[in-house]
Amino acid sequence: MKEYDDLITQIDFWNNEIPKVQKNVPTILEHAFLKIFVSFEVFNSQMFIKYCLEHPSLACVLPLTLKFGDEKHLKDSILSLTHKSYIDYQDIIDNFSRHIFAPHMNPFELAFSSTDYQTYYTQMKYLRNHIAHNSEESKRKYVSSVLGPKLDPNTTPSEYLNLTNRKKNNQSNYTILISKIKDMASIVSNPMGLL
Repeated sequence: MKEYDDLITQIDFWNNEIPKVQKNVPTILEHAFLKIFVSFEVFNSQMFIKYCLEHPSLACVLPLTLKFGDEKHLKDSILSLTHKSYIDYQDIIDNFSRHIFAPHMNPFELAFSSTDYQTYYTQMKYLRNHIAHNSEESKRKYVSSVLGPKLDPNTTPSEYLNLTNRKKNNQSNYTILISKIKDMASIVSNPMGLL
């Protein structure tokens, strides 16, 4: 599927670039993570639209409790629901997709609601926000939810991403998070094995 392949291509690109520049560009892991996470959000948006429109290129067509005639109908429905001038697809996926898909047939719930993925996904959002915005609020959430009580609250996102996790075969946090993105994207793109 093109959307999944595009995401994997983005991941592979950054995984190949990191070793080339890591010594000279200490924030490369932040940059790579941010680019990959944004690509993951785009992937989720594209897949959400395809599932809602029962696109024929999908690995499976899932039963919907709400039907949309076309993409304009879908977007107009979302905009009227949110009362915003733009669509935050990740917010729609997180908060409303359970009303669109038939019970137990929501690929996004499968990917984001298991306790393992949910924790990582939440941490990734806070990490992304802190890298992108560097505000007091994003730092507070980053420190409390990503770093937690065991790490120094002054640990930068680059340092955090570079840290190895003994519980996860001494993989870096970057490697673990990117692996979780791949896993979640795989579930979203082909959820039938879990339904």
